[in-house]
Amino acid sequence: MKLLKILAIAAVMSSPVQASVYTDDLSRCLVERSTTEDKFALVKWMFAAASRHPAVGDIANLSEQEAEQISRDAADLFVRLVSEVCREETRRAVKYDGASAIESAFEVLGQVAGTELFSTPEVIQSLGQLESFIDADKL
Repeated sequence: MKLLKILAIAAVMSSPVQASVYTDDLSRCLVERSTTEDKFALVKWMFAAASRHPAVGDIANLSEQEAEQISRDAADLFVRLVSEVCREETRRAVKYDGASAIESAFEVLGQVAGTELFSTPEVIQSLGQLESFIDADKL
């Protein structure tokens, strides 16, 4: 459970990652070998977790069952990525850099997934709505 909390926090952080070649290899593997669906599952998990914050809970309509399923899917994704898809990269990164290598690598994957989310036309259009509500005279 602690690992998933660390990964959730790491995934949404935007600070640059300092890593060795082994952690870089793991990060690259996660990004390159994750499918678009994998990245969206990660984003859904981050969104579901963030939706529990009191500041946005009233606008996020997610049932407990849906949130639990999203968490299960994300857990399966994490396990599959580190134990199957990027098994050797994970093994080397943890051997030489310790467990923080996984955190760092998933931070990179989370950043890439978030970037892909925010680059879709629907999201760009929605973000662009802000401009129509800005009072240019006040600026």
